[in-house]
Amino acid sequence: MPFSQATKYCIRAVLYLAEHSDDKPVMSRQIAKALRVPEPFLAKILQQLSKRGLLCSFKGRGGGFVLARPASQIHLGEVVEAVEGSQFGEECILGLEACSSEDPCPLHDQWSRFKVEMLGVMRVQSIEEVMQKSLGRKNRKRARPV
Repeated sequence: MPFSQATKYCIRAVLYLAEHSDDKPVMSRQIAKALRVPEPFLAKILQQLSKRGLLCSFKGRGGGFVLARPASQIHLGEVVEAVEGSQFGEECILGLEACSSEDPCPLHDQWSRFKVEMLGVMRVQSIEEVMQKSLGRKNRKRARPV
């Protein structure tokens, strides 16, 4: 279940908004600069999230993006599905078109178990929880003696 580059950027951008927005819109340019990602590509992804109801976008002076709901009410799976589509995780790990329980690829059984577990985690893990873990990780890195 490898994530596309768009999904990786999307997750990082949503986490950035959760951490930095304070209910004030954040411009895609600012997010792209902070995350070191291409701004035109990120802007397109953010618009996708806006159309899916995960972000609100505002145009003009003072415009930008904010989370449409509190970070505690947005789940990682929603963010991933907004970019990857509702069929995310259904594809064969080897990329075979004819892979099913009836005609499995060599990795089908192992992949199926992993996929169910991973999708389950993404459906219950909120952006708030991921953000808190990320902040804890950053704080641990800063606290290490040099």
